[in-house]
Amino acid sequence: MRVPMAWLREYVDIPWDAGELAERLTWAGLKVESVEEVGEELAGLVAARILEIRPHPRSPGLWLCRLEDGEAVRQVVTGAPGLAAGQVVAYARPGGVLPGGRRLGRERFGGELSEGMMLAATELVLGEEHREGEGVLVLPAEVTPGTDLVRYFPLRDTVLELELTVNYATHCQSILGVAREVASLTGGRVRLPAVFARDYQPGLPAGEDAHGEAARITSVRVEDGDLCPRYTALVLEDVRPAFSPVPVQFRLHAAGMRPLSAVVDVTNYVMLELGQPLHAFDLDRLEERRIVVRRAREGERLRTLDGRDRELDGEMLVIADAVRPVALAGVMGGEETEVTPATRRVLMEAAWFHPVSVRRTSRRLGLRTGAAARFEKGIDPAAVLAASRRACSLLEEMGVARLVSGSVDVRPSGYGARQASLRPARVGAVLGLDIPESEIAGALGRLGFGVDTTGGESWRVTVPTWRADVVGEIDLIEEVARLHGYQRIPSTLPTGSPATGYLTREQRLTARAREILAAAGLAEALTFSLIAPDAFDRLGLGGDDPRRRALTVRNPLSVEWSVLRTSLLPGLLACLAHNQAHRVPRAGLFEVSAVYLPGELPPRELPSERLYAAAAAYGPWRDPHWRGDSPEVDYFLLKGVVEYLLDALGVGPVEFTPSGEPFLHPGRQARITCGEHLLGVVGELHPRVARAYELQGRVAAWELDFSTVLALATEDRRYRPLPRYPAVTRDVAFMLADHIPAARAEEVIRRHGGALLESLRLFDVFRGEGILPGHRSLAYSLVYRSPDKTLTDREVDEVHAGVRRALEVELGATLR
Repeated sequence: MRVPMAWLREYVDIPWDAGELAERLTWAGLKVESVEEVGEELAGLVAARILEIRPHPRSPGLWLCRLEDGEAVRQVVTGAPGLAAGQVVAYARPGGVLPGGRRLGRERFGGELSEGMMLAATELVLGEEHREGEGVLVLPAEVTPGTDLVRYFPLRDTVLELELTVNYATHCQSILGVAREVASLTGGRVRLPAVFARDYQPGLPAGEDAHGEAARITSVRVEDGDLCPRYTALVLEDVRPAFSPVPVQFRLHAAGMRPLSAVVDVTNYVMLELGQPLHAFDLDRLEERRIVVRRAREGERLRTLDGRDRELDGEMLVIADAVRPVALAGVMGGEETEVTPATRRVLMEAAWFHPVSVRRTSRRLGLRTGAAARFEKGIDPAAVLAASRRACSLLEEMGVARLVSGSVDVRPSGYGARQASLRPARVGAVLGLDIPESEIAGALGRLGFGVDTTGGESWRVTVPTWRADVVGEIDLIEEVARLHGYQRIPSTLPTGSPATGYLTREQRLTARAREILAAAGLAEALTFSLIAPDAFDRLGLGGDDPRRRALTVRNPLSVEWSVLRTSLLPGLLACLAHNQAHRVPRAGLFEVSAVYLPGELPPRELPSERLYAAAAAYGPWRDPHWRGDSPEVDYFLLKGVVEYLLDALGVGPVEFTPSGEPFLHPGRQARITCGEHLLGVVGELHPRVARAYELQGRVAAWELDFSTVLALATEDRRYRPLPRYPAVTRDVAFMLADHIPAARAEEVIRRHGGALLESLRLFDVFRGEGILPGHRSLAYSLVYRSPDKTLTDREVDEVHAGVRRALEVELGATLR
């Protein structure tokens, strides 16, 4: 939030400069992000009197004006209508600088010299071209030519940029709220606008007050009092189109809002000043000139002020007239009833909407506004009507409208100050400080709390209506702490016996898995737990696939993050696609995170959170090297990574058997099992899925149920001594039918190799000339070794012959 210092000083005396104020506010918990000087660049902006005005001799529609600016008489060429000799106008001298740094000089138009420029309010405040219907800014006749306009209005100020955290956003989202904070630090008093102070009502019961001319002209009915505890309406007549005075426009600009027109500017001005959002309706465009606050009906639509046609639902609170919705309650108005230059009567709305209702509507429609932000955090119900009257009085002061007598104030629920208890002894116990009771009471009093200390050990504290964030004793203690000063709380070491932290078995094994995968050449990724609902379609999952049984978030920030994931692969594949789109030639990612598996839909209990591990990669496995190219990512490479991981965790023996996952290539995928336990799948991505993610080339991936892996893993490490006797190597090559997996052949080799077989390695797979159709040639290198002696060739040949025979008999292999 941006707070202009001059505006703040109207509400409270400040004995410090902006820098010291920023430091004191920050120490009190209201963080000041920056201090900015607005209007420093302005120069040469003065009042000038028109001495003579005549038509341009060569350019119809232009005029030549002779001006006296306190230094010299100058000529300006202008196309602005409505000017006359004797008027005092805003003028930028040659060399003058407008907001934004634009410097003016001397130019010729139709051969006539133009020195500087006469200014409209928009040019003076924003440095931009004047708005439609806006003319040169005419000043009061008593203003002396040469008067510095930067000082006259003024147009230069210091602005504090505040970072409003959750516990300060409720009461510091206005100039008044910040002024209260400053007054609590200085011990001073807050000055309120007279009309606001007169109509501020700290508490009112439920009921309806409708009186005066306003009650004759319009009416209000609130159908959902839970979502709208208070709604007020005032009526303005004789409204005329106009622009706001320069001081109002400058304050809006300095506070970060763009000036538009007098009525709109005043509603924004009061929202910034008092924290109460307002909305102005064109009264004559409301059917039957009445307001109905209700939930939207299914199928209703509303074109909002941003020009978008929006579909409404029954969870949204709307402001309607006798026929249709005309505004989204607390969020944005509608186009059909907006104030235009043709508007002659205005209904000024000020209300208190339920924060959850406003937040729900705002998020569901993806519509964030300053009004919605304030309603979401909570407003002061006592200020509703008072703020509306403040706005109407400003419009009357500007001479652009007349407020009719009376008002309509509908309150389905009453409101008032709340009560809380505070034990002074508890303050010292929580803060570790000995703060006198007088200081505690004084701090709360300066913040606007009423303190009754007659209760002895427990005080009765009255919480003002603008402090919706204070609900209990601990909140009151926090208020005392920040007024006392966080910087005055001494640093102390914690007492008690220090606890020794440790990791659980699952945490240790998970950390080990991450190290293993990183060592294998993969980079760890952390993706969102929420995915898009079309992720299951992109993976090609069938309609009855259990992974489609996912929980949907009721009020997502975006449809792209609206479903709790049941697989890690959608997030990893999206990351790979992002890398490919940015021309990254190779990428290999892994993730070990939770997936969310509901037992039933709709859920009756929280979903099962199982830990999964997944990886996906494309491109060369390593960066290019002068000694040779790196292998490309494929099924076998990622299968090797899985084997490396499971072996390092002590999970085995593991089998890879054909599987039928729809998102994997039908001929390049396998199911991973360990005994009766299904661990996961590995394979290359199906071309259709790769296209859905806009991935080029081969992409391989695997996913494991890591919770099951952890249950089978072991932290035991078995060591064996280095061999004392030499090894003997034998090769075996054989032709085997394609339907028999290599893992089956390896199982036969190990079983018949017995205790002497130390290891085996597949070093060749061949299809082609000399190999029967439907078959392939496999070649293994077998290492034999005895721990007790040196093996003879005869001993090795005998065992090796048994291996060869077993391959022929058990698998029907043809030896080569």
